[in-house]
Amino acid sequence: MSAEIWGTIGIIGFSFGGLLFLVAVFIFFRLNILAVIGDLSGQTAAKQIEKFRQANAASGAKAFRPDPLNVERGELTSPVVAGVDGSEATTELGMASATTQLLNATTALSGHETATTLLSTGQGAETSILSMPNDEQPPDSAPPTDSTFRMMESMVVIHTDEVIEEN
Repeated sequence: MSAEIWGTIGIIGFSFGGLLFLVAVFIFFRLNILAVIGDLSGQTAAKQIEKFRQANAASGAKAFRPDPLNVERGELTSPVVAGVDGSEATTELGMASATTQLLNATTALSGHETATTLLSTGQGAETSILSMPNDEQPPDSAPPTDSTFRMMESMVVIHTDEVIEEN
């Protein structure tokens, strides 16, 4: 090949590259890629939140207004403050919180309580005792069987697209 042919191939290649670059720039703006980048990075959301905050601060109208009945009733709870030394939490009134008192009052089950009993004993009772007397088997259970494994038949299945031709 001569130098003229290589020069022509180079001009065609650079022209084609320039054309594709122009198409890429057009698609970049046509698909609004800057907005997509802003959505994925969170910049668009941050700008919108800042606009909402500025509009809320500028306007005197707030979305939340307490009901007059609630204002008249006053606060229902007081803040809970934990002790500096790690003692139990108390309210500003100095009383131990009711939740802490309830948790301290509970007792653990020992497992020696009475057995399960039927909740109802009339006709149509839908509960039953879960534990059977000492040596008695439940009526639905089968007697224990030999648990050895014995292979009855060996089968190998192979899935393939290959075809075996016989000659």
